[in-house]
Amino acid sequence: MAHRFAAPFYCAVFAAVSAVAAGAATVERLGINNAVDGVAASVNGKGITVSEVVSYMRMDPADEASGADRETVFRRMYERALDEAIDRELIVEEYESGDLRVPEHMLDRRVADIVERNFGGDRSKLMDMLSAARMKYDDWRENIRKQLIVMAMERSFVYDNVHVSVGDVLSEYRKNSDLYTQKAEAEVSLIALNGTNNLDVVAQGIASGSDFAELARRYSVGSNAEDGGKMGRLVPSEDLNPVIAEALEGISAGETAGPVEIGGMNYFVRKDSETLAGRISLAEVQDKIRESIFEREAERLRSEWIRKLRGNASIVIYPPYE
Repeated sequence: MAHRFAAPFYCAVFAAVSAVAAGAATVERLGINNAVDGVAASVNGKGITVSEVVSYMRMDPADEASGADRETVFRRMYERALDEAIDRELIVEEYESGDLRVPEHMLDRRVADIVERNFGGDRSKLMDMLSAARMKYDDWRENIRKQLIVMAMERSFVYDNVHVSVGDVLSEYRKNSDLYTQKAEAEVSLIALNGTNNLDVVAQGIASGSDFAELARRYSVGSNAEDGGKMGRLVPSEDLNPVIAEALEGISAGETAGPVEIGGMNYFVRKDSETLAGRISLAEVQDKIRESIFEREAERLRSEWIRKLRGNASIVIYPPYE
């Protein structure tokens, strides 16, 4: 049986989230939000408030594109945020039981950076915003402390344990060779003419070596005429009419083809420059491949770490369903 959010809770929290969306700049500047009270979950006996969960709620582009109703989108946002809040509490608890420590001066520096960057160095503006959000300074500072703890723990337990070798990069390059191929590209300029209007004068101008861009600005009826007919860099076989693409195949960079007649229009096309199709070298993409492998391995290690923390914890969730 599908459960629904209890109406009073749903309305209260959705109003809070709507306020967050309307005041996105405020939330972004503070880094948190205080919306409604209530316990959403407990981790080893320590409660996580609904307002903490709301502070993590963010709209995913996939939610907007899904066409789902408002309550379904809210449910997804809330459940993702709840998972994130639980994970953070588990990480902070693991930190408290270990030897790693975030120096107090790092917290002071982070707070000072936020005040400087987001409030022009005026601490009173921060305090005014916290007051408007009905949040105590100490609670806000504790939020920032937990952010730093999570960052430090993720570095220690995840990122510092990711190692990408030269062999890993080479193997990935060979395994996904189809991803590292360069399609034939060209920078193209075009002159479009209505029927035979100015056809001869443009043809004579091109034959005599007149500037193609100037001819385009003067005679072309195309949308790019003011830019000298420039269409930018594209893949002719995919982005152009097949007849024009075929005409481009027969010329080299710096040459012009035409007139090409299509549906009563005549076109002159110039290949300003080109990049031939071929395999992209390992040297060109190795940094991108290394970053991709690093991110994938980091996500795997983080998932395993969080799964272990959850497995050893007592987690109780109080879903606001009726």
